[in-house]
Amino acid sequence: MNAWYQNLSGRERVLVLVAGLALVLLLLWVSVWRPLGQSQTELADRQERLSADIAWMTAAAGEAARLRAGPATGQVSRGGESLLALVERSARTGGMADGFRRGEPAGEKRVRVWLENASFDAAMDWLESLQSQHGISVVDAVVERAGVPGLVNMRLLLAEP
Repeated sequence: MNAWYQNLSGRERVLVLVAGLALVLLLLWVSVWRPLGQSQTELADRQERLSADIAWMTAAAGEAARLRAGPATGQVSRGGESLLALVERSARTGGMADGFRRGEPAGEKRVRVWLENASFDAAMDWLESLQSQHGISVVDAVVERAGVPGLVNMRLLLAEP
């Protein structure tokens, strides 16, 4: 190879050296510089996403602590109404009158409820309103499909805090 290089004219030697230098610079750019730039960009993007996640988690932790503390501060007073009466009344006003079959006390702060051929969406809205307005939560639930799509049969155990 050295003999080949020595046989080249001065102009060709310069051209070979320039081409070799360009090739070395291209290899350095492709194998080192470009991957470093891409890694830096990826790390900056990842840091931005993680910062956003931390901000969301901090906000969610405050919300979780508030919810863990008890029902919403705007909780409606029952005014001496029993838990069973409150559940039955809220079922009627919450669009569950057709599906509500029966309710019975299951202890001092618990009620068993049976719903038949009730709209699943309406039942979920009703249960959510019980939780948000009165702090009544679902302790146990058995949900079965009824004969018509969108309708369910439910057996629920509801409890107040």
